Amino acid sequence: MEEPPANVIFILATTEIQKVPITVLSRCQRFDFQRIDRNLIYQNLSDICSKEQIEYEEEALHEISYLSDGCMRDALSILDQLSKVSDKVTLDVLKNNYGTVTADDIDLLYKAILKNNLDDLVAIVGKIKESGIDIKVLIDKLLDNFIEKAVKMKRENVSNNAFRQLKKLIDSLNNLLNKINYNSNGYLLLELELISFINDEDNQISNRDINQIISREIILSDVKIDVNQMIKDNSSQVYKICKEFQDIRVNNTFVDANKDEKLKAGEAWKKFSTYVKDNNLTEFFSIMKSSTLQVASPSNIIFLTSSESIKVVGNSKLYDLESKFNSLYNTNYKFIFITKDDWDLFMKNYTKDKKFTIMDETDYIDNNTNSVKLAEDIFGNDKLNIE
Repeated sequence: MEEPPANVIFILATTEIQKVPITVLSRCQRFDFQRIDRNLIYQNLSDICSKEQIEYEEEALHEISYLSDGCMRDALSILDQLSKVSDKVTLDVLKNNYGTVTADDIDLLYKAILKNNLDDLVAIVGKIKESGIDIKVLIDKLLDNFIEKAVKMKRENVSNNAFRQLKKLIDSLNNLLNKINYNSNGYLLLELELISFINDEDNQISNRDINQIISREIILSDVKIDVNQMIKDNSSQVYKICKEFQDIRVNNTFVDANKDEKLKAGEAWKKFSTYVKDNNLTEFFSIMKSSTLQVASPSNIIFLTSSESIKVVGNSKLYDLESKFNSLYNTNYKFIFITKDDWDLFMKNYTKDKKFTIMDETDYIDNNTNSVKLAEDIFGNDKLNIE
């Protein structure tokens, strides 16, 4: 390397520049390559999928961008492998082939901490562990997500106690990341850190604050909702939406639910989705896109939503959806939208031998709109502006 010919160029690549002797560095042109921004990786993956005619879910590409940790080569490698094992690159395909955790998983974990639900917290951590995600990657994702939540809390001026709890949680995870021994059981240490926040007396949060934090955080990150438009759109609301009403409709669906009814209702729901799209019924778009038919009987249908916010929006428009659907297909269905958490909780207590009987729901019929109260429950009085 002392006096190479003019036509020879040495290219040295290293990830440990501090180990290169100064005598070598002084004779080199130095180029520092940074990690590629996740948004740029996502855009590049999206362009490649379009050119190569690879079907994909946006969320899956975003997750690949995160897993690649700023390396385009790794992102392309993951995309290439997934495109060969499935006709469509989806989040489920990604989770089945690579250890990863989604924003929804982290939201469920944070919700369990907020609600002091030890059983749910342990179950969620166990589920994440089974996915095979590296403990360091997991903690990095938790920190990124929780810092975003903390920023939103300050912007929205939400409960100071909740912010202090979240800051304490971030500090705890950051310390764990710095000291964790990868030869030991990292998940055990993480679980211990997280359960220490259950019933933490130094950061108790009221139920009202918890409901507002969960609803605001999930809705603002999932779908953009104009509160005044929400109230206006719900002028025909006739149901008192509450947990008791939800439980009654779930119960009544199981009285005579069966697979044939599910297939029949499913076909009608597909036609209705096309109708909604063709007629530009924008108020139903997010609901239709993010809900799946789970159980059906001759008179009731249960829909599983992808998030708490879609559940809130779907049930706020329940009467209008039923009216439009039933008038089109000459049916008399009653709907209810629930989350996967709601469903899992119901199935814990479900037995095949249980006999369901029709429960009366007339106490939850209200000819006066309850949309204002619904909006207050979600956003709080301090954020509600009704014109």
